Amino acid sequence: MAHKTKAFFVLFLILFWVMVGFGIIIPILPFVVTHFGGGPTILGLFMASFSIMQFFFAPLWGRLSDRIGRRPVLLIGLSGYGITFILLGMATELWMLFVIRMLSGVISSATIPTAMAYIADITEGEERSKGMGLMGAAMGVGMIFGPALGGWLGHYGFAVPFYVAGALAILTWPFAYFFLPESLKQLGSNLNRAEKMAKLSLEVLKHPLLILFMLNFISNFSISIFQGTFALFGADRAGFGSKEMGSIFTMMGVIGVIIQGGLIGRLVNALVMPTWLKQDYLSPVRVWPLSWWPQICSP
Repeated sequence: MAHKTKAFFVLFLILFWVMVGFGIIIPILPFVVTHFGGGPTILGLFMASFSIMQFFFAPLWGRLSDRIGRRPVLLIGLSGYGITFILLGMATELWMLFVIRMLSGVISSATIPTAMAYIADITEGEERSKGMGLMGAAMGVGMIFGPALGGWLGHYGFAVPFYVAGALAILTWPFAYFFLPESLKQLGSNLNRAEKMAKLSLEVLKHPLLILFMLNFISNFSISIFQGTFALFGADRAGFGSKEMGSIFTMMGVIGVIIQGGLIGRLVNALVMPTWLKQDYLSPVRVWPLSWWPQICSP
């Protein structure tokens, strides 16, 4: 039990500082791109480049972690995260920003998925849910402090938040190296199961939770559009700078943690969640008939 507690603490610390570092640059990224001559379209492509790389490479890192272990992949992700953010602070041309940002998406995508897989390795049942919730809390709190710190640091120069974000990742690396043991008992033992789970079929379309995944995609899509353009909108309409944007994103983070951490669960249980979903949501995944889809939208 003691080793699990230590692992939880180290992972909480890692994800907290990683998300602080990620949040630091949110208020100043649009100003950095425009500083180098990019317009709204270039800004959108720049923001998307990071996520596109994560989309393609996160599954590859996951498979690699099944082969060689969670710990080395997590260390690679932290190293790449820190180095690429420092390089972003040193960039002098717009194309450099794009190349380094894409490289950051490739390497840093090893961090969060591997940390979640680590929790899945060392927990079961209700303890796993608590562990995942704890990691989510770490990321949520990190996103509260990150933008506030980034908005304040951006006032002293656009490169400063990048250097601080990179330094936080590098300083977190020793904690993972010295205090985080490997979680996989037999390296490569989960590979066949992971490969089987990765094979998609049309049966997925019959699962009622698919509509929730689609709604989640639309929600995150909208939030990404907002994060990528609101700084320019605020600067144009109200003269907001990095400090003001940092304060706004911090308030958003606080409200998000309050709603997601305490309010939504109670409201769903009391008002929305249908009885069949309450009973089966945490059970092993089953294929449901397409005719049951409307039930997910009804009380």
